[in-house]
Amino acid sequence: MSEYWVSRKRHHCKYCNIYIANDAPSKQHHENGVRHKGNVERFVRGLYKAGEKAVKDRDEETREMERINKAATAAYAQDVGAGLGGVGPSSRGAPVAFLHIRRCQIISCLDVFMRCRGSGAT
Repeated sequence: MSEYWVSRKRHHCKYCNIYIANDAPSKQHHENGVRHKGNVERFVRGLYKAGEKAVKDRDEETREMERINKAATAAYAQDVGAGLGGVGPSSRGAPVAFLHIRRCQIISCLDVFMRCRGSGAT
């Protein structure tokens, strides 16, 4: 029977994005290298930055939602004060339509904000 070529397993280093031989001396030699240590440090630093950015974005989103909610409450109070809406026998069909349009405008503003957040634009 003839012999056939068998590929040796390779180890992939996710920090350096390279393949090395899957044996202990090769892996140890690579992991003790300056380039690998720098890549690991950069990876960990990136994790911390991503976590801090997520917290900052979440806080910004909360502030923006509070601002939109305050604006909507103020607009509703102004509309009710002007007699354009409310509950009871004095409410008419046209003011209800106006409030519906106002509500749709606020929702579209929120939708635009969320789309901008998703695309990474601030």
